[in-house]
Amino acid sequence: KLKKIHEAINATTLELDERVVAIQMSMGIAFFPIDGMSSSELLEIADRRLYKAKLQGKGRVCAQD
Repeated sequence: KLKKIHEAINATTLELDERVVAIQMSMGIAFFPIDGMSSSELLEIADRRLYKAKLQGKGRVCAQD
């Protein structure tokens, strides 16, 4: 499902000032309770994974370390 969500967002375009703009999104994913029990733990892991995804290039998803 993550792949489908990611592909759908990356396939979306917006019209801004009469120009069509493509959207690209990178995602960092954390799973409850595997990666943490609290929202702060999950957010910290998801944030770390987001930066890992960005380092791999635009429009990536990272769900593990």
